[in-house]
Amino acid sequence: MSNLKSLEISSTQKTPEISCNSLSGHISIIGNCVPEDGAEFFKPMMEWILEYNKHPNETTELEVDLHYFNTSSSRILLTIFRTILSVQEKGSSLNIIWKYDEDDEDIKESGEDYQQILDFNITLESKPV
Repeated sequence: MSNLKSLEISSTQKTPEISCNSLSGHISIIGNCVPEDGAEFFKPMMEWILEYNKHPNETTELEVDLHYFNTSSSRILLTIFRTILSVQEKGSSLNIIWKYDEDDEDIKESGEDYQQILDFNITLESKPV
């Protein structure tokens, strides 16, 4: 069993709220995602996921609820998805939930694109506006 502490990063106008809970296996990215330096912003989360992957919970859930994100963030999100997929190798069942406003076709299509790229069934969840 790991002694991994949970990670909480508060949102700003340009960066999403990030929550990584090692006890529940719930990880979330919520808000706008246009950081000045995406790699630097997401570094603590990537380090946390790499550590979590060593001893994941029986169930892992990644919830993504972005209102807007830029191109550099989309590449980092893909890296996060690819990294979290490896929890399955340790026997953890993985659920990725991609939330979008029901009238936001762009965000919905981004979730569909990730699903195709990853060849992984992402749950696309529409939210009323």
